[in-house]
Amino acid sequence: MIHELLFFFCSLASGALLSFVYDWIRFFRKMIRHSSVAVAVTDFCYWIGGALFLFVVFYQKNDGILRWYAFVGVVGGMLVYILVVRDRLVNFLVKMFSIPIKLIKKPIKRLIFAFRRCRIILCGLKRGISSFYKAFYKTIYKTSWKKRLHKSEKK
Repeated sequence: MIHELLFFFCSLASGALLSFVYDWIRFFRKMIRHSSVAVAVTDFCYWIGGALFLFVVFYQKNDGILRWYAFVGVVGGMLVYILVVRDRLVNFLVKMFSIPIKLIKKPIKRLIFAFRRCRIILCGLKRGISSFYKAFYKTIYKTSWKKRLHKSEKK
């Protein structure tokens, strides 16, 4: 009986841990925008990993025997975590990490703007220099061609 009770509490903790890991995924989604495809792939990988994790826990703690109270424990652990911790943790993490991100984001935006501005100026200079060399080459080529023609006419 004690073994089953410990297994039930282990399944409660496993459910809470699965919800905790998913909260970190939710946190990263709030910090960095994700496309719907990225969200679907992330959720798929999470549930595959969660299923493997539960399989390992059930196999180690109960020799692979599936019990209904283990599934109730996992769902109960998830529900208790969701009701007690979930929104508070994600909101706290978002507020905590948004401050350094805002401090880093502004200088990075300015650097990107300066880089793009320099790139525009350099592209303009490159076009000007290349057009100058083309005109210079055409001038030299035409004058040398005319000189050759003129020399061949004299002979």
